[in-house]
Amino acid sequence: MTADWKAASASFVLRHHDAAGQIATHLRHLISSGVWQPGERLPSEAELAAGFSVARGTVREALKNLSAAGMVRSVRGNTGGTFVSLPTVARLTETLSESIRMRQASGPITVSEIDEARLHLERSCVALAADRRTDEDLERMRECIDRSRDLSISKAERLELDTMFHSAVATAARNEILDIAMTAVHIARGFADSTLTEAAFEPEHRLHAIDQHMAILEAIENRAPASAIKALDDHVKFMHSLRIEESPEDA
Repeated sequence: MTADWKAASASFVLRHHDAAGQIATHLRHLISSGVWQPGERLPSEAELAAGFSVARGTVREALKNLSAAGMVRSVRGNTGGTFVSLPTVARLTETLSESIRMRQASGPITVSEIDEARLHLERSCVALAADRRTDEDLERMRECIDRSRDLSISKAERLELDTMFHSAVATAARNEILDIAMTAVHIARGFADSTLTEAAFEPEHRLHAIDQHMAILEAIENRAPASAIKALDDHVKFMHSLRIEESPEDA
């Protein structure tokens, strides 16, 4: 299929500004549309440079862009070259969460919007998890809960275990897109948790939140989607009550 890349690029018009970025975007489009499959080798830098009528250095910069995004990998040697990579769930999650964090930090996205997205995504996750969970999924959730009950752990460890628990729920839903989106939102929420009041980390409130995690787990274990959604809603409402209210400018 590699030979089709020139035909697929027939309508591509390269502008003078940021040629490497434009080529990277176009190559990304060709990869995502199936011109090259995961594991296939891309044309050489020289061939790509000739095809786009640019210097090899421009193509090299474009390929570095794709490599940073996890879409290609470089292999040295006689049988080496640049090969298409299938982005991992971890890479996609990281990229999405970083984008959400950047927009939240700069203002377009508020903490309330992140929480709203989290609630609607996770309602779907807990309902599906109640139907599709495995014993291994339940064990992952239970381990997070058990570790969280140790009141001597730091605030950072507590928040990390919270993310791990909800990530385990998302994984149990057996829907990769929901898993990526849900985990990314939870990671982004971790950076937004400066809005939690100190009361959220007091033993009484910490243990109550952990008990709510257990209620979610038990509903999923009992394959009761409606109960799982209800337990999640109770948990989100409780955690929201422990947040600092956003100012009108932030909302």
